[in-house]
Amino acid sequence: MILLTSANGPTGSHVLKHLVKAGLSVRTLVRSEGSAAATRAAGASEAMTGDIANSADLARALQGVDQVYFIAPRFLPVEIDIAHAMIAAARAAGVRHFIYHSVYHAQLDPILHHRDKRICEAALMESGVAYTILQPTMYMQSTTRDWKEIVQAGRYVVPYSAERLMSVVDLEDVGAAAAAVARGSDFIGGCFELANGELHTRAQMAAIMAEVLGRPVSAVRSELADWQAHQRRLGVLTEDQIERMSIMMTHYDEAGMGGGNGRVLQMIIGRSPRRYRDHIAQLAIERPQG
Repeated sequence: MILLTSANGPTGSHVLKHLVKAGLSVRTLVRSEGSAAATRAAGASEAMTGDIANSADLARALQGVDQVYFIAPRFLPVEIDIAHAMIAAARAAGVRHFIYHSVYHAQLDPILHHRDKRICEAALMESGVAYTILQPTMYMQSTTRDWKEIVQAGRYVVPYSAERLMSVVDLEDVGAAAAAVARGSDFIGGCFELANGELHTRAQMAAIMAEVLGRPVSAVRSELADWQAHQRRLGVLTEDQIERMSIMMTHYDEAGMGGGNGRVLQMIIGRSPRRYRDHIAQLAIERPQG
């Protein structure tokens, strides 16, 4: 049995799908009954509700578990505390293998959630628990979150430069890598960056979108203050999350997120990683109107 946290989010849902496809028994730990029902419908063997920051809930969730796939809630300033608690609970429960979903270039301390994940990685390495650390780069799905506007208005809008190079990876490949790591012991003790080996600027991404869609698409840089105001109006993100995402996007604007070698991901999943063009072509078929 493998315990999967944050299983109802974009990352967790892809990981869950591939763990189930690989024939693994998955227990999910989520916050609400609605999320629990959704993960059961997606194939989870068991779904528990609880607070990932609560030690009693963690101990209950880890009973009878031999592996953990730990995805922290996104952009929260308490990730270090949550990770320390999860590692301690896993050690106390005798978990055989702890898989930590970290981030690409965790060494970039100015990006706060990268710094926090680096600290969590170190805690796991020193815990005595057998571990694997996966470090995915920017998800392709993040670049097409506003697919409707891209298709209908021909605008790919985010608050950072269209000219900085970005490394990308498809969440489908991330899920496949998660399943490969969980299926056996070949990857225990490793720390693996997950990238597809491509580098694109947002302008180049927009050009791929335009070619696939057969209509113009422009990469537009909005103002960060406008993005922040929009997020506050939506009321979905906390101020801490808005601040941390703003720091990340400021870094993207100034330096991009380059690097990335696809050979590691190819080695883990046993095939070539999906290209950015593949992702766009699939979206164009699945959602032709946006």
